[in-house]
Formats: sequence, C-alpha cells, structure tokens
Amino acid sequence: RQAKDSFCKAIEIDPKYYDAYNGLGLSLEKSLKYNEAIDIYTKAFQIDPSKPNAYNNIGDVLFQLSRYN
Repeated sequence: RQAKDSFCKAIEIDPKYYDAYNGLGLSLEKSLKYNEAIDIYTKAFQIDPSKPNAYNNIGDVLFQLSRYN
C-alpha cells in the first residue's frame, strides 16, 4: 500500500514520470489488479515508448489473464 501511495504522489507531482507509472503498474499487478495495471502500463508506454519495461509488463499481465492474442 505504501509503495502505491508513493507512486501516486510522484505522478501527482510529475504527470510525465514514466518510472512512477511503471512502478504503480507493478504494485497493482502484485495486488492482482490486472486491468488497472494494464491501464497504468499503457500510460507509461505512451509517456515514453522508447522504454520497453511497461510494454513487457503489459505482456506479463495479459499472460496472467490467459489473453494470448
């Protein structure tokens, strides 16, 4: 919970902070909030498509949901 709150605060301070979005996505994923995690990872990817972590993390979540397409 504390990590999620910290990432949210960082995003509030800097809405273009890629790493905060990616970290928030990881926190949501670990809490099994997969659809929310996908939304956050997508925002991170939109902020900086040159960084592959968020895109890879979307794939991980989709795999967890058995959404292979």
